[in-house]
Amino acid sequence: MIGIVPAFVLFMFFLFTAFGGKKKYWWVGILLLPVVWFVWKFDLAHWYFYVGLALAGWIVGWIIGKLISSFRRK
Repeated sequence: MIGIVPAFVLFMFFLFTAFGGKKKYWWVGILLLPVVWFVWKFDLAHWYFYVGLALAGWIVGWIIGKLISSFRRK
């Protein structure tokens, strides 16, 4: 149970950044609302951990998205 919220943040950013469409960041914002509520209620002292996971997921997703788009152009 402890790892569900961090895994959700990491994989949501990764999947939507790598494979998302035009409104991918809009969906990420909507889907982050329950995570923000959870962090606000239960784990506000460690908010930087969730921000770091989101950044890590975004960076890895961005790299994978660039690799996929370079293979599609060939």
